Amino acid sequence: MINGEYLKAIRKERGITLAVLSRETGCTASYLSQIERRLKEPSLPMLRKLSETLNIPMVSLLSSVNDNQQPSKNSFFQVTLAGQRNVVILPELETKSEIFTPINSSCSMKGTIYTTPPGKYSSEGMISHTYDECIFVLSGQTTVFIESEAVSLKGGDSIYIYAAAKHNFYNCGQDDLVILAFSDSRIRQ
Repeated sequence: MINGEYLKAIRKERGITLAVLSRETGCTASYLSQIERRLKEPSLPMLRKLSETLNIPMVSLLSSVNDNQQPSKNSFFQVTLAGQRNVVILPELETKSEIFTPINSSCSMKGTIYTTPPGKYSSEGMISHTYDECIFVLSGQTTVFIESEAVSLKGGDSIYIYAAAKHNFYNCGQDDLVILAFSDSRIRQ
Protein backbone atom coordinates (compact mmCIF):
# COMPACT_ATOMS: atom_id res chain seq x y z
CA MET A 1 0.00 0.00 0.00
CA ILE A 2 1.28 3.45 -0.87
CA ASN A 3 2.56 5.79 1.83
CA GLY A 4 0.31 8.73 0.97
CA GLU A 5 1.54 10.87 3.87
CA TYR A 6 5.14 10.57 2.67
CA LEU A 7 4.12 11.32 -0.91
CA LYS A 8 2.31 14.47 0.21
CA ALA A 9 5.15 15.57 2.52
CA ILE A 10 7.78 15.17 -0.24
CA ARG A 11 5.56 16.94 -2.77
CA LYS A 12 4.99 19.90 -0.44
CA GLU A 13 8.64 20.03 0.65
CA ARG A 14 9.63 20.35 -3.00
CA GLY A 15 7.05 23.09 -3.55
CA ILE A 16 5.09 21.02 -6.07
CA THR A 17 1.33 21.53 -6.22
CA LEU A 18 -1.12 18.80 -7.13
CA ALA A 19 -1.73 20.66 -10.41
CA VAL A 20 1.98 20.57 -11.31
CA LEU A 21 2.35 16.91 -10.29
CA SER A 22 -0.77 16.16 -12.33
CA ARG A 23 0.74 17.78 -15.42
CA GLU A 24 4.08 15.98 -14.93
CA THR A 25 2.55 12.53 -14.41
CA GLY A 26 -0.36 12.77 -16.84
CA CYS A 27 -3.13 12.05 -14.35
CA THR A 28 -5.71 14.25 -12.64
CA ALA A 29 -5.08 16.25 -9.48
CA SER A 30 -8.16 14.57 -8.01
CA TYR A 31 -6.64 11.12 -8.59
CA LEU A 32 -3.33 12.23 -7.01
CA SER A 33 -5.20 13.59 -4.01
CA GLN A 34 -6.93 10.24 -3.62
CA ILE A 35 -3.55 8.48 -3.74
CA GLU A 36 -2.20 10.81 -1.04
CA ARG A 37 -5.24 10.07 1.13
CA ARG A 38 -4.84 6.33 0.43
CA LEU A 39 -8.22 6.06 -1.24
CA LYS A 40 -6.68 4.79 -4.49
CA GLU A 41 -3.73 2.53 -5.21
CA PRO A 42 -1.60 3.57 -8.19
CA SER A 43 -0.39 1.11 -10.81
CA LEU A 44 3.28 0.16 -11.05
CA PRO A 45 3.84 2.53 -14.03
CA MET A 46 2.18 5.38 -12.08
CA LEU A 47 4.38 4.66 -9.04
CA ARG A 48 7.39 4.86 -11.34
CA LYS A 49 6.20 8.23 -12.74
CA LEU A 50 5.63 9.62 -9.24
CA SER A 51 9.04 8.50 -8.02
CA GLU A 52 10.81 9.93 -11.07
CA THR A 53 8.95 13.23 -10.87
CA LEU A 54 9.68 13.61 -7.15
CA ASN A 55 13.25 12.28 -7.46
CA ILE A 56 12.82 9.49 -4.90
CA PRO A 57 13.20 5.70 -5.01
CA MET A 58 9.92 4.02 -5.91
CA VAL A 59 10.06 1.63 -2.96
CA SER A 60 10.06 4.56 -0.54
CA LEU A 61 6.52 5.34 -1.73
CA LEU A 62 5.45 1.85 -0.72
CA SER A 63 6.96 1.88 2.76
CA SER A 64 5.34 3.26 5.82
CA VAL A 65 6.99 5.55 8.30
CA ASN A 66 8.29 3.18 10.95
CA ASP A 67 7.63 4.59 14.42
CA ASN A 68 10.53 2.50 15.73
CA GLN A 69 12.93 4.50 13.53
CA GLN A 70 13.11 7.49 15.85
CA PRO A 71 16.03 9.87 16.11
CA SER A 72 18.21 9.67 19.18
CA LYS A 73 17.62 12.18 21.96
CA ASN A 74 20.25 14.48 20.47
CA SER A 75 18.90 14.06 16.88
CA PHE A 76 22.31 13.27 15.39
CA PHE A 77 21.38 9.80 14.16
CA GLN A 78 18.63 7.22 13.72
CA VAL A 79 18.88 3.49 14.30
CA THR A 80 16.94 0.83 12.40
CA LEU A 81 17.20 -2.63 13.92
CA ALA A 82 17.03 -5.70 11.67
CA GLY A 83 13.42 -6.50 12.57
CA GLN A 84 12.31 -2.90 12.01
CA ARG A 85 13.12 -2.55 8.32
CA ASN A 86 10.30 -1.75 5.92
CA VAL A 87 9.87 -4.68 3.54
CA VAL A 88 8.12 -4.35 0.17
CA ILE A 89 7.52 -7.20 -2.28
CA LEU A 90 5.89 -6.29 -5.56
CA PRO A 91 4.09 -9.43 -6.78
CA GLU A 92 4.67 -8.42 -10.40
CA LEU A 93 8.45 -8.55 -9.87
CA GLU A 94 9.07 -10.99 -7.00
CA THR A 95 11.94 -8.77 -5.85
CA LYS A 96 11.98 -8.08 -2.12
CA SER A 97 13.01 -4.56 -1.11
CA GLU A 98 14.14 -3.83 2.46
CA ILE A 99 14.60 -0.15 3.20
CA PHE A 100 17.07 0.20 6.05
CA THR A 101 17.22 3.98 6.16
CA PRO A 102 14.48 6.13 7.72
CA ILE A 103 11.45 6.90 5.58
CA ASN A 104 10.80 10.56 6.19
CA SER A 105 11.31 13.78 4.32
CA SER A 106 14.28 14.87 6.45
CA CYS A 107 16.48 11.92 5.36
CA SER A 108 17.81 12.38 1.84
CA MET A 109 20.02 9.28 1.70
CA LYS A 110 18.09 6.09 0.88
CA GLY A 111 19.50 2.62 1.42
CA THR A 112 17.77 -0.53 0.22
CA ILE A 113 18.60 -4.23 0.14
CA TYR A 114 17.09 -5.90 -2.93
CA THR A 115 16.69 -9.68 -3.14
CA THR A 116 15.83 -11.05 -6.58
CA PRO A 117 15.13 -14.75 -7.22
CA PRO A 118 17.05 -16.69 -9.90
CA GLY A 119 15.90 -16.03 -13.46
CA LYS A 120 14.11 -12.78 -12.57
CA TYR A 121 14.65 -9.08 -13.26
CA SER A 122 14.73 -6.49 -10.48
CA SER A 123 12.46 -4.03 -12.34
CA GLU A 124 9.54 -4.22 -14.72
CA GLY A 125 11.75 -3.03 -17.59
CA MET A 126 14.65 -0.71 -18.29
CA ILE A 127 14.28 2.12 -15.77
CA SER A 128 16.10 5.36 -15.08
CA HIS A 129 16.19 7.72 -12.13
CA THR A 130 16.74 11.41 -11.65
CA TYR A 131 19.43 10.55 -9.10
CA ASP A 132 22.68 8.59 -9.09
CA GLU A 133 22.67 5.11 -7.60
CA CYS A 134 25.50 3.10 -6.09
CA ILE A 135 25.09 -0.69 -6.05
CA PHE A 136 27.10 -3.30 -4.14
CA VAL A 137 26.49 -7.00 -4.84
CA LEU A 138 26.33 -8.78 -1.49
CA SER A 139 25.78 -12.24 -2.99
CA GLY A 140 24.78 -13.94 -6.20
CA GLN A 141 25.43 -13.09 -9.84
CA THR A 142 23.82 -10.51 -12.07
CA THR A 143 23.89 -9.17 -15.55
CA VAL A 144 23.31 -5.43 -15.37
CA PHE A 145 21.82 -4.00 -18.53
CA ILE A 146 22.75 -0.31 -18.84
CA GLU A 147 21.58 1.47 -21.96
CA SER A 148 23.00 -0.74 -24.76
CA GLU A 149 25.65 -2.48 -22.62
CA ALA A 150 25.63 -5.54 -20.37
CA VAL A 151 27.92 -5.88 -17.36
CA SER A 152 28.41 -9.09 -15.36
CA LEU A 153 28.83 -8.74 -11.59
CA LYS A 154 29.18 -11.18 -8.69
CA GLY A 155 29.34 -10.94 -4.90
CA GLY A 156 31.79 -8.23 -3.82
CA ASP A 157 31.52 -6.23 -7.07
CA SER A 158 29.97 -2.78 -7.29
CA ILE A 159 28.68 -0.37 -9.89
CA TYR A 160 27.85 3.33 -9.88
CA ILE A 161 24.96 4.25 -12.18
CA TYR A 162 24.55 7.88 -13.16
CA ALA A 163 21.19 9.62 -13.24
CA ALA A 164 19.09 9.08 -16.38
CA ALA A 165 20.94 5.88 -17.40
CA LYS A 166 18.35 3.24 -18.28
CA HIS A 167 19.15 0.00 -16.49
CA ASN A 168 17.87 -3.29 -15.08
CA PHE A 169 19.39 -6.15 -13.10
CA TYR A 170 18.90 -9.78 -14.15
CA ASN A 171 19.69 -12.60 -11.73
CA CYS A 172 21.63 -14.95 -13.99
CA GLY A 173 22.76 -17.21 -11.14
CA GLN A 174 21.19 -20.17 -9.37
CA ASP A 175 20.89 -18.45 -5.98
CA ASP A 176 19.13 -15.29 -4.85
CA LEU A 177 20.78 -12.07 -5.98
CA VAL A 178 21.21 -9.72 -3.02
CA ILE A 179 22.31 -6.17 -3.71
CA LEU A 180 22.74 -3.11 -1.53
CA ALA A 181 21.66 0.15 -3.19
CA PHE A 182 22.28 3.72 -2.06
CA SER A 183 20.84 6.86 -3.56
CA ASP A 184 20.56 10.50 -2.58
CA SER A 185 17.22 12.06 -3.38
CA ARG A 186 18.18 15.68 -2.77
CA ILE A 187 17.33 17.98 -5.65
CA ARG A 188 20.52 19.06 -7.41
CA GLN A 189 20.93 22.76 -8.10
